[in-house]
Formats: sequence, C-alpha cells, structure tokens
Amino acid sequence: MTAMLFFRFMLCYIVRFNKASINSTICTGAFGLAHAGRKLQGLQPRHMVKIVKTSTVDALVNLLTERINKRVYVPGGKLPSERKLQEEFGVGRLALREALSRMNAMGIVETSHGRGTFVQDRLKSQTLKNILSPHFSLDNSKRLKEFADVRAMVESEIVGLLAQQKRDSDIDKLEAILSRKFDESVPNEVIANWDLQFHKQLAELVDNRLLRMIHEALISHIEFFLHGYVKSKKNPNEVMEAHRPILEAIKDGNEEEASKRMRLHVSYGMQDYENFMTTTRSVYYDTQI
Repeated sequence: MTAMLFFRFMLCYIVRFNKASINSTICTGAFGLAHAGRKLQGLQPRHMVKIVKTSTVDALVNLLTERINKRVYVPGGKLPSERKLQEEFGVGRLALREALSRMNAMGIVETSHGRGTFVQDRLKSQTLKNILSPHFSLDNSKRLKEFADVRAMVESEIVGLLAQQKRDSDIDKLEAILSRKFDESVPNEVIANWDLQFHKQLAELVDNRLLRMIHEALISHIEFFLHGYVKSKKNPNEVMEAHRPILEAIKDGNEEEASKRMRLHVSYGMQDYENFMTTTRSVYYDTQI
C-alpha cells in the first residue's frame, strides 16, 4: 500500500473521528439530516433512508462533511452563514455551532470570528497527530504492529523518492548524521535523538509535502519507539550503522532497493523493541488484542 492510499485512509478516519457510537446511513443525495422524523425545510429529496441513533449534531457533521467532499463547499471557500444553515436544515443555533466546533477540532473547517467559517484548504499535521496519539499505544503488541506497518509504508515511500531525486546535497546531509561515532559512555537518549534526526532528515528532504506532513504526524510515536529501541542495543554505533544500507541505496538511485531496505529496517527494529520490552518488562507490555 502506498502512502497515498494511507492518506486516503486517514481522510476517512478523520471524517469518522469521535463517531464510534454512530450507527447510521446517509440519505440519498445531499440530504443527510432527516433523523427522528425531522424534514429539512425547503428540501424534498426523492426518498429518505432511516438514520439510526444519530444526534442532530452528528448528522450535521455528516452532511456538511459530505458536501465538502463533493465540492459543494470548496477548499478555502466560505460556508453559508449560520442563519442560512439553520434555515436550510431546520436546526437550532446551539446544534449547528456544536457541529461546526467539532469540525473545527477535526481540522475540516476553520472559524474566524467576524469573518465566518471556511473550509480548510490543506490538511494540517496537527490534525493527524490528534487522531493518531491515542491509537498507536506502543505497549500493546497489536497496536505496535499497526504502528510499524504504517511507519514502514510512509518511510519506504520517502526513501524511494529520495533515491529518485538522488541529490548530492541530500546525501551529504544524511551522511553527516551517520558519520558520527559514539563510545559506550554516551547516554541512550543521545543515541536515540540522533537516530530520530536521521529519520526526520529523510522526510524533510523529500519533495512531497503530503509525505512530510504524514511523517510529522508520526514523529512523536517514532521518537518514543526509538528511545525504547536504543536500550535493546549494547553497541551505540550499531544503532546508526543500521541506516547505512538505506543511504547506500539512495546514493545508487535504486528506488526499489531503498524502499525494501527501509521496510526491513523498521521490521527488525520493531522485533528488537518488542523482545526487549517483553524480556525486561520495563514497560507493562500488554500482549492481549
């Protein structure tokens, strides 16, 4: 699965964020707010599909988001005024404001006092961070595997593109990080930070803003992971040299090999981390699904 497919998944995830209790289907066309026998004022769709256990606020979020997806409200464009939306949907002011507040929190729209509410023209990395933070619990075996899978998808795409770019300036920056040598007295935290710096540098160099943004959303989880991973290694230089094959593939301009080596790097790192945490019990490790 490519990073673009992952991004599409994330968009769907964002739209459905905080709606675990919703069990609904959306009405035919753009009319998703006909719950509890309420009819939208001035709108007569051909037929309605019953919405089950959906509050007014949830239904409003569904409808407004659907209209954004269908470009009824375009990125960067302004939504109709609150009064017009209230009249069109037949809802109260409090319900509408709660729906807009929720969409603001999800990063779908942005409300500017005195100007109105606008559709976000670009997804923010902070939005992804807010969603991912509670999901990738690294002391749970199933979620650790999910984190490793997502990280491998994103970072393998990044190094593949860097191999395509094959710029000397990029390679010099990465080489400068890997050329550092450490003795055994260097704290694990320092080694982990340099390991993290290499992965951050990879993302910063790639000519793909979307990939950079997705990677930035994962970075706090990667950092936490690396601080545990480094503890599993007795030789600090082994940690940094593990990146060498990836850099060599980038230098060679071998996109496929660079991606393959990154996937292996993430997979082996995950195994070492998991074994270390299970053996030492330094963190409660939940092996239950």
